[in-house]
Amino acid sequence: MEEKETADLADKEVDMLQVQLGSMKKKLREEGDLAERARLAKEKAESISIELALIEEKINSARAKRAAIAKAADLARDKVMEVLQQVADVDEIEGLRRGMQRDWRQLKSVNRDRFSEKQDRLREIRDDLEKVNVVSRALNQAISANYNRPDRDEDDLKIELEFEIEP
Repeated sequence: MEEKETADLADKEVDMLQVQLGSMKKKLREEGDLAERARLAKEKAESISIELALIEEKINSARAKRAAIAKAADLARDKVMEVLQQVADVDEIEGLRRGMQRDWRQLKSVNRDRFSEKQDRLREIRDDLEKVNVVSRALNQAISANYNRPDRDEDDLKIELEFEIEP
């Protein structure tokens, strides 16, 4: 009987060892899978890191270009303002445009005369500016405004006053 008990114990031990072996093989496969996933994740992270560095380099390049363009625009604006200040007064132009808007508030003959006087002065300023090749869309719009059509032309007097040098 002892041999039978020993055989039963041995069979139980073998079964238990096989279960442990299966469990360890499963853990080993899981660890291998985790290691593979970690390796893939590391490769992907490195790839993303390289891509981010390239994008950051492009962004820095674009910022530098934008800064250079902004500097060139500032220099051009300064040049236009320098030429403009020799010929005309921006505050006077703005004042004339605001006055034209006020003249539209009451459509009376006296206001029509004031409106026309302001347009005539703006024409003189525009002619002086054209002599030095400076143009302004807003100035041209104000000159072409019709006193009888404030509904159509009032927005033309609200355009931002900008100047350009024509070649």
